[in-house]
Amino acid sequence: MGRGRCRKCARLLGVFYPATEIAALLIALWSLAVLPSNIAWIGAAFGWMLLTLGWIDQREFILPDSLTLPLAIGGIALAAIIDRSRLLDHLIGAAAGYLSLFLIT
Repeated sequence: MGRGRCRKCARLLGVFYPATEIAALLIALWSLAVLPSNIAWIGAAFGWMLLTLGWIDQREFILPDSLTLPLAIGGIALAAIIDRSRLLDHLIGAAAGYLSLFLIT
């Protein structure tokens, strides 16, 4: 075992990696607890993507389009599958989120 150190350079890893693993586990447990069983793992995948985006944004102050766009498209598509009657609400929310980021940058 590495005892909390990098295998290649022996540098201490710190709390980032264990915290990320614990957060990913909590997202999976939450998804299984609150979502219907047929979409629980899809919900966990969305949560893991948001966790990834959160860490990237916290460290680099950027939200990469290669992750945010598929997340937005996938979320809207899933919303359309689950409850088509509320699709307009989701589209308005996505547009408002994009507009708010556009205005502050």
